[in-house]
Amino acid sequence: MIRPAGYSVFDYGDMIECEPRMSIYAEALRRAITPGCTVIDLGAAFGVFALLACKYGAGKVIAIEPDPSIELLMPLAQANGCADRITIIRDISTNFTPRSKGR
Repeated sequence: MIRPAGYSVFDYGDMIECEPRMSIYAEALRRAITPGCTVIDLGAAFGVFALLACKYGAGKVIAIEPDPSIELLMPLAQANGCADRITIIRDISTNFTPRSKGR
């Protein structure tokens, strides 16, 4: 599979350090997430938004990312006490089909 050059871990670090950017995303997540809901994080990178979704009460988070950076998510989730609520899918998002509730 050929894929365009993506962000490096350093690029993601720069994004996370940008407080105005992160506060807008965090507030949007906080408003959208209801207790126990399921969140799908497409293009999860190393999972900062997946972790925030857990922090804001998501019951289940599916993090989808083809890049090896996704392997950083589970240790971070374990350190934050939410590994049991996160499922990692290392693939491109177009290969993922969510199941309907009850199926």
